[in-house]
Formats: sequence, C-alpha cells, structure tokens
Amino acid sequence: MQTEAFPGGARGVERPPAPLPGRLALKPELSSQRTKAALEAAKARGTVLGGRRVSAKACVGIAAEGRKAGTAIRSQKADEWAHDVLPVIEDIQLADPVSLKAIAEGLNERGIVTRRGGEWTPMQVSRAMSRTA
Repeated sequence: MQTEAFPGGARGVERPPAPLPGRLALKPELSSQRTKAALEAAKARGTVLGGRRVSAKACVGIAAEGRKAGTAIRSQKADEWAHDVLPVIEDIQLADPVSLKAIAEGLNERGIVTRRGGEWTPMQVSRAMSRTA
C-alpha cells in the first residue's frame, strides 16, 4: 500500500493504488509483444519504417525548391490581383485625384478591399500599379 499524502487525506494514511485506465492496464510484456508484432507486420507489407529518407544536404535542396515554387505562385497571384484592380485605379485617377493617398481613399470608399481583406494604403496602391506596369 502507498503511504503518501493525497487530497482530502493526511500524510501516512494508506490508500490503494489507482487502477490504470484502458490500454495501460495491460501488462508491459503484452504491450511490448503487440508493438513488436505490429512492426513486423508493417515490414512484411513493405512499409518503410524510420525517419528521414534523404540526406540532410538533399533536404536543404528540396526546401529551397519548395520556397522558389511558393514564391513564384504568390507572385503570380499578386500580379493577377493587381491586373484585376487596375481598371478601378484608372477610373479613380480619371475622376481627379493623382496622389496615391487619394487613390487609396477612393478604393476604400468604394468598398474594394486589398487581397488580404484590409484597407488600402498609399504604398499598396503604389505596389499594385508597379506590378501592372
């Protein structure tokens, strides 16, 4: 029996060990045997067990290729967005304002949000216009 303090009891009071929940109630030997059997069955099916299957050097190269591909896709989507919003910017420019701040205010007044759903700033207008040039 355990003789440690527990909530609601005094030090030195004996209490029975708590039963283990569900699978933990299995004997450790049985658990080990089941794990070993499952790993052997996976190997027999041809499953490759273990960690990294490429060298660290190759992993760096793969990550660089992924970053490059992701950058290209984001850039392409930004260009498409800029081409979509350019007619509205040109329409605002024809109305009178020439400053980037005035164009940003015009886009916000019309309820046109940025690509990420925010309000336009002069810098965003500048970048959108430079993408379409």
